[in-house]
Amino acid sequence: MNHARRNLLLQALLVFVVALLPRLVGSGHFLTADEKQWVGRGVEFVRALREFRFNDTLQTTHPGIPTLWISGLTSSVVARLGHQPFSFDVLLPFLVASRIPIAVLNSLLVAGVFVAARPLIGREVALLGALAIALDPFLIGHSKIVHVDALLAGFTALSLLLLLRAEAGDRTGRAETWALPASAVTGALAILSKLPGLI
Repeated sequence: MNHARRNLLLQALLVFVVALLPRLVGSGHFLTADEKQWVGRGVEFVRALREFRFNDTLQTTHPGIPTLWISGLTSSVVARLGHQPFSFDVLLPFLVASRIPIAVLNSLLVAGVFVAARPLIGREVALLGALAIALDPFLIGHSKIVHVDALLAGFTALSLLLLLRAEAGDRTGRAETWALPASAVTGALAILSKLPGLI
């Protein structure tokens, strides 16, 4: 690995850690109104897939697919390890466990925004922008709960930056052929998170 790539990796790791820490702190000390529904929907989503009841995978109109996968799979693991089937009466372990991968994914998206923006606006500005996103209280609050809005924002921002990368090419002027498919994938994940991702 050359020096430039090592520096990029270390800076992305720094952004990820700075984003992750506030998203993990206090994750078992509160409950938002919608999270109970999202965890329950995730459990039903995964159960419907296991039982080949594909019509029942439509849990909400958002559609919230990444959130449903994360909360459903995490809840399945918690139920199996704790020998406790999912129940709203014992929601807390399922909720806290589901918040961790949501926080990790949202933090990875912040780091991804830094990496995608760096060649477009320069290292210093990209780093400052990513740290501002990582430490914004509003975004921290949304990206540490089992919900769809932070994932929508992260996937949309990353998709748009990757599209710009595909159009701009790299520093030598060569097209970055990987950026357009990556933009399409993150754009699709934005739409699957919540329909305003159609932007």
